[in-house]
Amino acid sequence: MIAPEDVTWRENHLKNMQLKTIAVHLVGISCYTENFCCFWWATLFQIVSVNKMLV
Repeated sequence: MIAPEDVTWRENHLKNMQLKTIAVHLVGISCYTENFCCFWWATLFQIVSVNKMLV
């Protein structure tokens, strides 16, 4: 049996992850037009975030 708090925490955690991913995308896209290097940094950051989420 999963406690209700557990479900809420998971939902909030997923929402936070989605917001972070969207933020990284926005940073990546805005930097892409100005600075290609920054875009790659944002992509790398996203990969690291996804790996942390999967672990």
